[in-house]
Amino acid sequence: MKQFKKIKTRAVFVAGLFVLSLAGGFYSASAEMEDMAGMDMPMKNETDKAGKGQVPITLSPHKQRLIGVKTTEVTMKALHKQIRTIGRVDYNERKLRTITTKIEGWIEELGIDATGMPVKKGEMLFSVYSPKLVQAQDEYLMARRSAQNGGRAMTEASRRRLLLWDVSPAQIRDLEKRGETLRALPMLSPASGVVIEKMALAGMYVNPGMPLYQIADLSTVWVYADIYESDLPLVSAGQAARLSFSALPGVFREATVTRVYPYLNKATRTATVRLELENPDGMLAPGMYADVLFDVPITEALVVPDSAVLDSGLRQMVFVSQAGGRFEPRAVMMGQRVRGEVTILKGLNAGEQVVTQGTFLIDSESKMMASMEGMMGLIGMGDWKMEGSKMGEMDMGDMKMDDMDMDGMDMGVGKMEGMGDMNMSASGSASSPENEVSLEGLKLHFSTEPAMPKKGDTMLRLKVSDQAGKAVSDVTVTFDYTMAMPGMEIETLSAKAEKGGLYTATAFLGMKGVWEVEIRITGPDRAPVKATFNVRVGG
Repeated sequence: MKQFKKIKTRAVFVAGLFVLSLAGGFYSASAEMEDMAGMDMPMKNETDKAGKGQVPITLSPHKQRLIGVKTTEVTMKALHKQIRTIGRVDYNERKLRTITTKIEGWIEELGIDATGMPVKKGEMLFSVYSPKLVQAQDEYLMARRSAQNGGRAMTEASRRRLLLWDVSPAQIRDLEKRGETLRALPMLSPASGVVIEKMALAGMYVNPGMPLYQIADLSTVWVYADIYESDLPLVSAGQAARLSFSALPGVFREATVTRVYPYLNKATRTATVRLELENPDGMLAPGMYADVLFDVPITEALVVPDSAVLDSGLRQMVFVSQAGGRFEPRAVMMGQRVRGEVTILKGLNAGEQVVTQGTFLIDSESKMMASMEGMMGLIGMGDWKMEGSKMGEMDMGDMKMDDMDMDGMDMGVGKMEGMGDMNMSASGSASSPENEVSLEGLKLHFSTEPAMPKKGDTMLRLKVSDQAGKAVSDVTVTFDYTMAMPGMEIETLSAKAEKGGLYTATAFLGMKGVWEVEIRITGPDRAPVKATFNVRVGG
């Protein structure tokens, strides 16, 4: 077997969308190879607890410093979550009284003649003349005179009738002392409070059950607050809250939750919570706004900074720092978010170190490493394991580069026997994204300036013409651009119309790699057109 000197190998396999570099651990990719039709690419991810498509990676201390990796310890902690919301002061419904009469008659005099007046229990609200009431007084007096002759039953029946018509015992005693009836009998307030509605008018004829006054006792008030559905499990009846009022600076009151209403507002996705508090000085007026604060203790749990968790919506993941610069992706189950921290219900142990800065870059490299391992399996090198910046140090099973039979393979010039003139080198520079497509009767020619973009500002250019080559200048062009990685948002730019059907916009492409640009074209009497192009950005 022919012997070879041990060399630093730089082998690059180019297969459509994938570039693989085996020197120094640098790589680039424009798509995940597992999506290529007809290719079975198993990935050897024994330690990938975060799910399909990611593997642990290893970063040297120098590379960790370059990308700003920081870690923190997973701790067990008891948290307090503060829920803040706006409340509205309202009447205590249990202390609202509506004043009516049980007999018909005419109001002759008003003792309380305006809305907003305070009233005390037993105070005269109005006097009413009622023939039935005059007759009942006469019958009671006659029954008392005949009581000496055995008419006590008649006296009790007459007295009971007066009481049922809201004539108080004190008024009956006054009637007994006078010995004569009153033409207009005073109607007394059954409760203390403030008149919030007055329908009674002097001279008005009233029927039984007709509302004449509404009185509210403001010694206690209710406060209604809206709680988002995500916070509802933390709020329950009997819970205390602290209230402050913009109309009363420096005034703080303690309130108690008396009811959590069992339904949500469909528009706001909130539930109403009712609180009750004392108002002995009457300072709190219905209609006031209040700032409501709930301080809710949360059961002791594992806690990490919010920045440590990558939340894609479908899963939550962290990177656990291990010995030797190794970072393991791990799926977790999140609990409550509390002031920049999040509780972890499953997936971590106290004392472990998790990445809090540099997470997105580590996540990207982990995905690339997983794709590369799949590529190795595709070309029969499934025993290779790559971990980030140590990618050049490959575990090739029993294969030794010193003893490998390299006949027919020229590693120096990047050519392999049987593969023609395939270029096996990769410098990492960006390629020109010029593309031309025809859609809905339009020809679209997309390019960038510079043609080989680097990180920073890049001008996106789109030339629009019809099938005859005539420039189209009456359309609206929008560029949406992003990079396919967790946490990257889609940026939108409105293109500026130049001469000759050219539309331009300047995009900030802040990272090296492949950016996806979606172009949307709308115009009068035209069907909307969409086209997608890739822009490869160099360092």
